[in-house]
Amino acid sequence: MAAIGKTKILVGMTSTPETWLDITSRDKTHHPSDRYFMSRVELTTPSKQEMNETIRKSLSGTAVSFNDRILSLVYEHTRGHPFEMQALCSHLFDSQMSGHVQIDVWDKALQSALRDLGM
Repeated sequence: MAAIGKTKILVGMTSTPETWLDITSRDKTHHPSDRYFMSRVELTTPSKQEMNETIRKSLSGTAVSFNDRILSLVYEHTRGHPFEMQALCSHLFDSQMSGHVQIDVWDKALQSALRDLGM
């Protein structure tokens, strides 16, 4: 983490654990990605409470809030997957009109997120 503070640049790359091992394996003669990345950090899927806290903190200062039913549906549909959660919440955020995201925008936001995720 000291290296990040010094350079002020953070680049992330996601992959499955198997793919990551394949592209950074020292057994290979050519492993260009390995020299640019620090050791792998494997993230766990956040719990429902952690996801709700992440969403609430992300929305703080925006004058937008998601009601409890929306938060439950986000977790139910994404199971806490960070990228899916971000895509869905982005569409929910964009769909709000009064600053409070309620169930009436759910279907449209879900369809847009599924389209973006190629599902």
